[in-house]
Amino acid sequence: MRYAHLNAGIASWMGRGTPSDQRIPAELRGADGTSFRWSLYYEPARQSIGRINEDLSYIARHYARDRNYLRVSGKPVLFVWAGGNNNCSLTHTWTSVNKGRFYLVLKDFYRWQDCPYHPSSWHAYGPASRRLSVGAYAYSISPGFWRNGETHSELRRDTVKWAAAIRAMVASKAHWQLITTFNEWGENTAVESAVEWRTSSGNGRYLDLLRQNLP
Repeated sequence: MRYAHLNAGIASWMGRGTPSDQRIPAELRGADGTSFRWSLYYEPARQSIGRINEDLSYIARHYARDRNYLRVSGKPVLFVWAGGNNNCSLTHTWTSVNKGRFYLVLKDFYRWQDCPYHPSSWHAYGPASRRLSVGAYAYSISPGFWRNGETHSELRRDTVKWAAAIRAMVASKAHWQLITTFNEWGENTAVESAVEWRTSSGNGRYLDLLRQNLP
């Protein structure tokens, strides 16, 4: 990721005690001695108020104080995914429970602009689309999408279009410029090195193009 000029990684977090939770300490330590930072992607967003509060306290206590945890305006950053079921009511729940503890980046939804409750920022997650924009908040790009078990690709791999998407993302000047994804192999959205796109750099064509086009 550092080779590709990425500043931070967003690690999936599926709950306390899960394998994703157990990997976070090693990821944080892997950034020691660098400027690279880590944030979490809280994926089971539809939880009870009590569960969300307990999870936020757990993340704050175990990870958010770490020197390698990503912060914006002094607050630890937490991305939250809610699939296609996100809405203004869920936004209200999260902003109310958070009480300003985290810099919350919630997933957008239809007419999110009309919601009176505001997290710190917004993002989009939809890797079946090459590019997704949420105004000045976020711009996401995907190299391709072919969910395991399906008979055809929903977004074909094309390195020319990938390079154009990178340049468009940079030109957007969005606060969050997001790669979806680095290594989600279950949906084949990964850009990490693979034999299918190997290059002399050893990092692969997708990361080479990020390095060439990202400042």
